[in-house]
Amino acid sequence: MSATAQTQGIDERCFRLGRRLDRERRARREAESVLEAKSRELYHLNQQLSQFAADLEQRVEERTRELVAARECALRLAERDQLTGLASRMRFARALDEAITRSQTTQGRFALLFIDLDRFKEINDTLGHNAGDIFLQAVAARLRGIVRRSNIVARLGGDEFAVICEIETPGDVTRIAERILAEMRQPVPYRDRALVASCSIGTAVFPDNAADGGSLQRYADIALYKSKAAGRAVCTAFDARMGNEVEERQALVADLHHALEAGLIEPWYQPFVDVSSRRPVGAEALARWSHPVRGVLTPNAFLGLADECGLMGEMFQRIIRAACVPGRRWLASGQIQHLSVNVSPSQFRSGSLAGDLLSLLSTLAFPPQALVVEITEDVLLHDLDRSRAQLEQLAAHGVRIALDDFGAGYANIAYLRQLPIHTIKIDRLLTVDVASDNKARAIVWAVAEIAQALDLELVAEGVETEAQALWLARSGCRILQGYLFGRPMPADSFGVTAHERGITATSFV
Repeated sequence: MSATAQTQGIDERCFRLGRRLDRERRARREAESVLEAKSRELYHLNQQLSQFAADLEQRVEERTRELVAARECALRLAERDQLTGLASRMRFARALDEAITRSQTTQGRFALLFIDLDRFKEINDTLGHNAGDIFLQAVAARLRGIVRRSNIVARLGGDEFAVICEIETPGDVTRIAERILAEMRQPVPYRDRALVASCSIGTAVFPDNAADGGSLQRYADIALYKSKAAGRAVCTAFDARMGNEVEERQALVADLHHALEAGLIEPWYQPFVDVSSRRPVGAEALARWSHPVRGVLTPNAFLGLADECGLMGEMFQRIIRAACVPGRRWLASGQIQHLSVNVSPSQFRSGSLAGDLLSLLSTLAFPPQALVVEITEDVLLHDLDRSRAQLEQLAAHGVRIALDDFGAGYANIAYLRQLPIHTIKIDRLLTVDVASDNKARAIVWAVAEIAQALDLELVAEGVETEAQALWLARSGCRILQGYLFGRPMPADSFGVTAHERGITATSFV
């Protein structure tokens, strides 16, 4: 190869190498440019992220402070009753624990008072909730004014209050309770009238009565229940005897549930007697509980308990079902003309008594015209319109209505005009002295005149002597009931008495 050719070959290779180096330099510069742009982008992005993180951290801190403040506010609100400003139930529970700890440390004692307003519901029902709120605020102010600032006054809910106060002797709690009772008797001004509602108080002392908060509250509540049962507007201090009574009551509640399921509560029957024929004309079905330990219990021993436990409706259904079986037989044979049953106020408050009873009579194939429903004045006191509607529904289907214990209340005469009453039963309080007390005789004569004027049947209950029966018959009572003619008895015994022997008392005509 000639020198010229070699030289040209070298030049061409150098040219190509140069071009490649140029391409590599351009590619490196481009890569460096892209890398620099990305670096700047990453730098700016990092700056933005750092700012965002700082802003987020600040917002988190601010929100955390807001939530902490809101929680503290919620806790403060939760510890205060919004209406009265008193301690709430939650604050009361914590204060009780603190009082127990303090008492255990100092070997001191403190009292727990449970306070319940008497008949506060009447204020709400008659004047509205605004009046009720004003009254509750006044009660709160009075309670705060009676106890020391270091003591706790709480509203537990509704018209229920509690006081935790340190004491030196049991007499201290008595004095505090008496001040509260006196203050609660004072009227609260409201518009153009005065609001009045007394209170009942139950007290228990730590550690005298209880060693823990739960027991202390339970015992104070038991004492409060005793105050209510004693007629209200009083204070009762817990003692060990009450605890035993509560245990017995709880056992009786359990027995009552079992008795209903086992059919141990059944109707016994007491006759109504016509004074002319000296024979039964009707039978009153009265509940009797054959208790395995206590023997046969009368309604006074368990009806109130059944009412509190919500068992009255079930018990009434069972008594009616059981009573209608022999009742149909006695009606068919002419041994009686009617069967009488008692209805409690709580059953009327349900609003469905009349419909339920009529449906039950239809199921049992018992004629409504042969049933007498006995009611007392208490049935009518709370909701007269609802009671009237149910009585009218029963009367429209032939059920007869008897107003029981007439003379023991205060507004019976008005009911005779307003309600579909068919029978008046004179209370035993009037009949017991009718043979010896001129005033009792005068009242019975007056009632007999009212019954005759209103075309009502008159029945006298509680007749135990022939002298009573004689005076009642002469005054116009043609139907009598009482131990003179027969005590309540099982169905078999009543059937024998009515069918075979009649009534053995002498004639009163």
